[in-house]
Amino acid sequence: MKAKTYSKPNMANLHGRIGEQILRTLRHQTVKSDDNIRKVADECKARILAGRANEQ
Repeated sequence: MKAKTYSKPNMANLHGRIGEQILRTLRHQTVKSDDNIRKVADECKARILAGRANEQ
């Protein structure tokens, strides 16, 4: 059986209308705020530290 191989697309080789559309979409994407991620990480960190304190 032949092994499947995958390759990462080269973004430098996007030509024509499809390439322009893909690049336009990538450039106009909004970046979500990381406030929620920080809140979840802080809560997780507090749980870990509380668990370590209870073990001692």
